[in-house]
Amino acid sequence: MQGNDRILARRYARALFAAARERHAEEKIAGELGEALPALLAAEAVCRDPRTPAPARETAVVKAVVDRSALLRHFALLLLRRKRMSLLPLIAEDIRSILEAQKGVVSARVATAKPLSGEERDRLEKILGKLSGRTVALEAVEDPALLGGIQVRVGDAVYERSLRADLARLKEVFDGHTS
Repeated sequence: MQGNDRILARRYARALFAAARERHAEEKIAGELGEALPALLAAEAVCRDPRTPAPARETAVVKAVVDRSALLRHFALLLLRRKRMSLLPLIAEDIRSILEAQKGVVSARVATAKPLSGEERDRLEKILGKLSGRTVALEAVEDPALLGGIQVRVGDAVYERSLRADLARLKEVFDGHTS
C-alpha cells in the first residue's frame, strides 16, 4: 500500500465521519462499516475483475450493504465509482481511530515474544495512558519473531525495544564498517 493510499483513506474517512456527525450517527456508521467490511471486500474483488459490467459491480456493492444505512450505501457506491474500493480497510481503521479520538481513547498494539500477563498488560496500559494523556485501548499480540522485548504501536508511532531490532541495528553497524 502506498503513502498516497493512506492520505486518501484519511480524507474519505474524515468526510464519512463528518457526514455521520451531521446525522448524530458516528457510532452507528463506524459499527456498520466494520460489520459490512468483509462483504464489501468480497464485492471489491468482483469489481476488480475488468470483465464485470458496471451494473453488476453496483449490484455487488449494494448487496454488500443492503441492510445498512443509506449513508453507508451512498459512500460505498461513491468509492466504487471513484475506483477507491481498495481503500476500505484503511478507511474503516481511520473511522475507528477518529471515533476513539473523539472519545479520548487511543489504540495501542503491543507485540511481545511471549504473552503478557494480566499484571504486565495493566501496567503497560497505565504507562501508555500517562504518556498519551488518554485512555488506552490495548491490543496485545504474540510475535515470536521479536525474539525478546517489545514493540508498541500507538497511532502511527512505533516504539521497538526488541532483540530483533537490536540485532538489526548491530548488523547495520557491522555492514557499515565492512564496506
